[in-house]
Amino acid sequence: MEKTMKIVIACMAVLAALVIAQTAKFSLTEVQDCTTNSWQTEEPIWGTCQKAFTTTICDDAPTNKSCHEGTAYYQVACVTGTQIMQHSEEVCTPKAIQITQKSGDVTVEQGSIEFKEWGKCSYTNDKSVIICDSRYDGNNDGICTSGESCVKFELTSSGIKRLLKNSEDSFKDDDPSFFLDKLDYEVTSQ
Repeated sequence: MEKTMKIVIACMAVLAALVIAQTAKFSLTEVQDCTTNSWQTEEPIWGTCQKAFTTTICDDAPTNKSCHEGTAYYQVACVTGTQIMQHSEEVCTPKAIQITQKSGDVTVEQGSIEFKEWGKCSYTNDKSVIICDSRYDGNNDGICTSGESCVKFELTSSGIKRLLKNSEDSFKDDDPSFFLDKLDYEVTSQ
């Protein structure tokens, strides 16, 4: 009876793990480092200036026998001075992707891929694949092309699988030509 009970409990645990694995959903959140850059510029102050010009003035129009030269004035937009203007801009750079795995409303696992010092990562529209492109021997655009060191993370119902690619054309569990530090997924809580 006791042996049968242990087998039933073990089977239930395996079944529960399979149910969680089959219904697991992943959500991805990009984490960024943000800094504020400040600078100042000298900018013009616009106002109105009066300009004079010499013209012929006739006081007896239309005969115009008493014409003489005179000064007329008009208004124009002009720079009347300068002022110092303060500017700031927030610049953000991606540094990690947080991954939350849920089964229904229950969080099964949380973790992250910290890639700031390694290169850039991007993910597919369905968020099932994350590809990280090395800044050291790649162009650091988050897209893996031939000859670049890349790490691929596949998010599946059985977990997160890391694959590598360097001189090969396809991703593999292990690539002997991959010489960089291997970027990894780190679990933060379960």
